[in-house]
Amino acid sequence: MGVRAAARAANISPSHLSRLEGGGSCPSRTVAEQLVAVFGVEGEERAAILAAAVDDAGRDHPARR
Repeated sequence: MGVRAAARAANISPSHLSRLEGGGSCPSRTVAEQLVAVFGVEGEERAAILAAAVDDAGRDHPARR
């Protein structure tokens, strides 16, 4: 799956996905959940990705609720 298709499936921009892939950004919990679903990540790898997500970033920031 290409960057554009993956970003579209996760409902994020391709540039945001590229920043996440390159380590230039940390995903919010919401985005991390969307990405593990899109890529079918399960088990320990899924848990590690979700543990690395930031609870108060981006879409999960308290000001956006």
